[in-house]
Amino acid sequence: MTKVPLTTAGTETKLDELFALAQPELDAQAMAVATDFIGWINDNFELSTQEQSYLTSADEDFMRLLSSIVFVAVRNRLPVNFTKSPITLAVKRFETAASFNFGYQWGGTLEKTSDINLDIVYL
Repeated sequence: MTKVPLTTAGTETKLDELFALAQPELDAQAMAVATDFIGWINDNFELSTQEQSYLTSADEDFMRLLSSIVFVAVRNRLPVNFTKSPITLAVKRFETAASFNFGYQWGGTLEKTSDINLDIVYL
């Protein structure tokens, strides 16, 4: 897998690359997201020194929650909206909002809608 910039466009490119995989390979990537999120980010995104520092210094509970959201999105081929503020000299904050809505009638098709937003903002 190729490394991409940690930007909106880079994230879209990475999701396209992931979603082109067969399900067993996608499952392996999703498990890497769930079990070694920092390592997976390092392997898949080009990070600045500052971004690397933020990643390695993040609270463990936050990383577990974030990786859980990304795991569900990746494994189920759900879109993720990622934005990153171009301002980098203020206090950094990561905000998430996720909703997963699924409906299934036996013998029918799976209906799914999701809204996954990951935003890096500066205050």
